[in-house]
Amino acid sequence: MRGYRQAAVALHGMNREDRAWLLGELDRGQCAVLEGLMRELDELGFPAAPDLAGSDLGGPAVPLNGPRETLALAPAEDVAAVLEREPVLLVAQLLNVCDWPWTEQLLASLAAPRRSAIRAAMAGVSAAPSRDRFLIEQLAARLGRQATPVDVRPARGTSIVERVRRWIR
Repeated sequence: MRGYRQAAVALHGMNREDRAWLLGELDRGQCAVLEGLMRELDELGFPAAPDLAGSDLGGPAVPLNGPRETLALAPAEDVAAVLEREPVLLVAQLLNVCDWPWTEQLLASLAAPRRSAIRAAMAGVSAAPSRDRFLIEQLAARLGRQATPVDVRPARGTSIVERVRRWIR
């Protein structure tokens, strides 16, 4: 069902003519499911997001599906607000999971003593996949950003119809 949701988000952002054309390229059953999901998006008040449909058809396809991607896209200020009362070691463990795009901005926003303590703790943190996954999931949930962002631009040489068909297989 995740593929159908990705396709529905992409279609939801298209203009009516493009959406009708693309739906015309699919089977009736597939269209019915997608139309139902698009109605749900409308009922929930999600605005059409043309940037999600992607006008840069030559760009890489990058499906962003999980908590890690949600967290990577979060503004540094939001992450800092959620982590401000967390122990230094926990913050260090989270920052060591990967090279988050907001790490430096987050550290710069902290008081010097806390920033120094976190940096020192980061040096002693070792990888622990289960712990790391748990931290990411918990932080993403606390940020309240569990909607799945999707970049639906197809890879070079792939039509949007082929991309949607792959999603809904």
